[in-house]
Amino acid sequence: MIARFAKFILLPCLLVVLFCPRIYPQNFANNNKQIKIDKPEKELKVGEKLKFSLQWLGVPIGWIELETKGIVSIEGNNCYQIVARAFPNSFFRKIYNVEYAVNSFIDKKGLFTRRFTKRKLYNGKVTDVIIDFDLQNKQAKYRNLTTNQDFTVKALSFAQDLLSSLYYLRLQDLKLGSKYKVDIVYGDKFWNINAEVDDVKALDLRKLGTFNVVKVDLNAELSQMVLGKKDMRLFLTSDSRRIPVLFTLHTSMGPVRGIIQEIKPGSQWKNSS
Repeated sequence: MIARFAKFILLPCLLVVLFCPRIYPQNFANNNKQIKIDKPEKELKVGEKLKFSLQWLGVPIGWIELETKGIVSIEGNNCYQIVARAFPNSFFRKIYNVEYAVNSFIDKKGLFTRRFTKRKLYNGKVTDVIIDFDLQNKQAKYRNLTTNQDFTVKALSFAQDLLSSLYYLRLQDLKLGSKYKVDIVYGDKFWNINAEVDDVKALDLRKLGTFNVVKVDLNAELSQMVLGKKDMRLFLTSDSRRIPVLFTLHTSMGPVRGIIQEIKPGSQWKNSS
C-alpha cells in the first residue's frame, strides 16, 4: 500500500498537490482585505530554483525540485525549459526506490506545451518517454524510447502538461473570485482542470516566516483518478513572482503537503540573437 501511494505522489507532475490545513493547522491572519494581489511577472525568470519537502500524514517522505533552466528552441519556437525532479528521502527509498526527472518545454509567447519528457528510474531500470504536441493536428504524440511504442492522444491546440500548468497559472493576472480552465494531457487522455482563486491570506509557515498568498482551489477528474480525491489547493505568493510556497491535497490514503524550503530567484532572459 505504501509503495502504491509513493508511486502516485512521486510523479513529477505532483507539482500542484498540497496538504490539508484542517489536520496541519497554520496561522491564517484574517486580513485578506488588506492584501493586494500584484500583477504577475510578464515572463518566467531563468535560473529560478524551488525546492519543496513532501509530507504524508506529517511524515517526511521526499523532495521536489523545480528549475527554470533556460530558453531553448523547439522547431524554431523559443520555449522555457522547466526541469523537475521528484525523489524519496533516504528512509522511503528503502520502501520505494524511484526517481522522476521531467522536462517541460513551454512556448514563450503562448504559454502552452510544445514538448514534454519524463525519465523514471526505478530500482536501476530506466524508462524514457517523450511527448510532442502537434498544434496543427491537435494531437499529443507519445514515444516510449524504452519499449519503442508510439501512440497519439487528441488534444487542444494550446494544451498543457501537469508541470507547465503550474507555470501557466503563475503568469496569470489572478483576481479574487476569478476562475480559470486549464486543458491538460496526462497519460493517454485529455483532461480539464478548473482553477478558482478562492482567497487571499497571510500564511505562516513554521520556521519559514509569513507569506501573503493567493489560495487557488483546483478541481479535476484527473486528481480523482490518480489520487482518489478531486480537490487540491495551491498557495502562491500574492506578489508578482507568484512563488508556490505550499501545495496540499487529500488522497484516499491520507493528506499530503508540499512546503517550500528553498527559493533561488532567477533573472530576466536576454535574447542575444
